[in-house]
Amino acid sequence: MPVRLRTLEAMMLLIAARMLVRFVPLARWKGLLGDSQTPENSANRDAADANGNTELTVRQCVAAIRRGSFRLPGTICLPQAIGLQWMLARRGISSTVTIGFMPVSRRGDADDLHAWVDWNGHKILGDRGENYASLLQFRKNFRSRNCKSGTV
Repeated sequence: MPVRLRTLEAMMLLIAARMLVRFVPLARWKGLLGDSQTPENSANRDAADANGNTELTVRQCVAAIRRGSFRLPGTICLPQAIGLQWMLARRGISSTVTIGFMPVSRRGDADDLHAWVDWNGHKILGDRGENYASLLQFRKNFRSRNCKSGTV
């Protein structure tokens, strides 16, 4: 899939995610993000997805979300994480959206809450290098497939 089309897809998903987060209570849309998990029970189950084509597809999706976010000012971390998870889900790739919070000792600014996406044991979007404690995790699981780059 050409870069421009992937960026357009990302922008449409980001707009949908922004509207969802802004206007619909979490209790109504959390099911769209997959199975809710406690941080203690989450295990890395993306190893089956880790092949060369899938890794390339994941990188392309992350780049598209970043380009789309750049073109849609004000797109914060949660809509970005939701948009990326939806984009990966369209390609049959499992991922986990985590919503976390800053430890009490370091709280006090607008970045007390944060969201990120994990795939194959790595933060692929939203890694700030800071230690946020996990509050909620939502996992979309798919059976292992041969995912080709750019397939929808």
